[in-house]
Amino acid sequence: MLLIVVAHYDDEVIAASHRLGADCRILHVTDSGPRNPKYFTRAGFDTREAYAAHRRQEMLRAVALAGVTEAQCEVLPVADQEAVRELPLLVAEIRRRLPGVDTVLTHAYEGGHPDHDACALACQVAVSQARREESPFYHAAHGPLVAGEFIQPPQTCVSLTPAQQARRAAMFAEFPSQGHVFSRFPLDRACARPAPVYDFLSPPHAGTLYYETRDLGFTWLEWRALAHRFLQDC
Repeated sequence: MLLIVVAHYDDEVIAASHRLGADCRILHVTDSGPRNPKYFTRAGFDTREAYAAHRRQEMLRAVALAGVTEAQCEVLPVADQEAVRELPLLVAEIRRRLPGVDTVLTHAYEGGHPDHDACALACQVAVSQARREESPFYHAAHGPLVAGEFIQPPQTCVSLTPAQQARRAAMFAEFPSQGHVFSRFPLDRACARPAPVYDFLSPPHAGTLYYETRDLGFTWLEWRALAHRFLQDC
């Protein structure tokens, strides 16, 4: 059984469109609704809850193309951009779902989004290294935004077959609210590798992190302070 632990509705498709099916479960650690009104109002919604519900329906339509049912898709009661504030909950809920799971796939630690990095931290604490895999999302380690590639090698990727590419494209199309995100990711390959042991008290790369440039709720030092407090209590 594959357990996919990701931050937001759509991350499961970016990370593992070709691996979705009856033998997987998906845990979203946030409901994908930010509290900052600019995110849900520019998408045409009056409340963050309505935006979150819409994004969940997009996700369910997308994963259904791979035969994944709603019962396989669980979500924690955490607002978008607040996962690092709820690390004890994340770890407890991941551990609760580990029986019967062979592999846990989550985000790489890359400074793209604070929720992505919180997933990486929670999985490192909750899951043995032998069972953890990670997928790249986006980062700005070298200046411009890079999507779908790890900061450091190895770049462990698989080339998708034409049928897999077509399914990936069809899944992407089920997320009209996130079209600006999907346009950055390739259709012809997907990357994943065994997750290393990270030092979460050091930044994922030198310089400004991508999320620090995007008003996503945290600076690196603010994120680190919450991570440090959590790790001290572990």
